[in-house]
Amino acid sequence: MAREGVAEPGIGPTTFARLLRHHRESAGLSQEALAERAGLSVDAVSALERGVRRTPRPSTVRLLAEALLLSPGPRETFLAAARPGRDRAGPAPAEPARGRSRALWPALAGATLAAVAAAAALVVNAVPQSPSPLEVSGVQVRAEPSEVAHCPTARVVLVGRVDIRAGAGTLAYHWVTPAGERRPDELVHLAAGVREVDVRLAVTYEGSRAGYGTALLDVTAPNRVSAPQTVVYACP
Repeated sequence: MAREGVAEPGIGPTTFARLLRHHRESAGLSQEALAERAGLSVDAVSALERGVRRTPRPSTVRLLAEALLLSPGPRETFLAAARPGRDRAGPAPAEPARGRSRALWPALAGATLAAVAAAAALVVNAVPQSPSPLEVSGVQVRAEPSEVAHCPTARVVLVGRVDIRAGAGTLAYHWVTPAGERRPDELVHLAAGVREVDVRLAVTYEGSRAGYGTALLDVTAPNRVSAPQTVVYACP
């Protein structure tokens, strides 16, 4: 670390003003160009080089060191020369120019920010997302092979189609037979992405007495939807 009175080659005592001017000229920069790189005002750079402002803020010194692209050795000497006690206190330290962006950021800082953003995206993607609630959009019932059965013996299969709008969850339903008998509740667990469910009820007819009845498929959860189907038992 540089000490009071230690000089860099060819520039005399290591006052901050001398160092700043030396490094700016070595980099081939005007005061305007350096001010633009560091995000400072030209007046601030000029005042620091003339020694009018002898105690710049640490943040201002770091901006200048980054803009000058100093290697580790000269950078440490440059930072040390600006520390309190190297010169007697003078007017207020230089302020960054308002309205100007800090044009020069260290490459490592940019890489670190990119890495943090990428890691955050991975964490968000890794968290399981809760599926949308299950919702039934409609119910239809048909009779196979036909809604008209013929004596003396016939078997009709009622096929119910439940249309799913979205989500995952449990479907609850029950049948009411054409004779008016309520069957037990049934549960079907559905994963996200299922758009249609078929449920069936078989009905057997025997005898020589004609008749008819209306079956009902009643969905009770997640929302209430139902559909009827009339079945005719015909005898000569």
